[in-house]
Amino acid sequence: MKKPIIGILPTYNLKNDNNDPYKDNASFVRMYANKIVECGGIPIGLLEQNVSMYKELCNAYIWPGGNKIWPEFNDALIDAINNNKPFLGVCMGSQAIATLLNVLEDQKTCGLSYKETYDLNKKENPYLIPLEDDTLHNHTVTKEKESILSAKHKIKIKPNTILYDIFKEKEQNVVSLHSRVIARVPSNLVVSAVSIDNVIEAVEYNKNILGVQFHPEIEEERKIFTWLVNKAKENEKRKK
Repeated sequence: MKKPIIGILPTYNLKNDNNDPYKDNASFVRMYANKIVECGGIPIGLLEQNVSMYKELCNAYIWPGGNKIWPEFNDALIDAINNNKPFLGVCMGSQAIATLLNVLEDQKTCGLSYKETYDLNKKENPYLIPLEDDTLHNHTVTKEKESILSAKHKIKIKPNTILYDIFKEKEQNVVSLHSRVIARVPSNLVVSAVSIDNVIEAVEYNKNILGVQFHPEIEEERKIFTWLVNKAKENEKRKK
């Protein structure tokens, strides 16, 4: 069997103040790609903002952390939902999963477009809210082991979830680097882990979609990425 291809969504440069075409770029965190290679997959960076062109190529997706949820990237998540492909959202990627499913649910009652629905709820009933500066969630991390350890905190994992199947434990210490959190949970999204101060740390949809607020890519262990690659392999076997 061919190795599954895992599409990694990029972070776009938002500081191109001089309209310089050579500063218009997409960046990728190599740690994600390294984990996929170690787990037996082939990582590819999705360079074009119109990610729907990659649907026939990708067996699974990763939406990594970043500073802006690009609505165009929802096409990768919708492809995963519609075609039973595994999808991993990390930090902002986890927030993107919750945001998309919230908007789709709200659209059923308001009848507005995606953008109109998002803008309508942005202030009055937001999907995401900022965290106050604290020492539990907001950290700066370097490659040094001590730095990684200092950015960790405990999460509680619910049984009968993807995350519990991955770790086989009810608690984990995870690396936390975020400044926003999921404020609303749509009816079809499962909260599978929370922090000790009740911040949502993992969400799941339909046994194939996993969002984690923490950062597994900087850890030595690779259980979450093993799940993603193995799930992609299983899906390809079913098709044959």
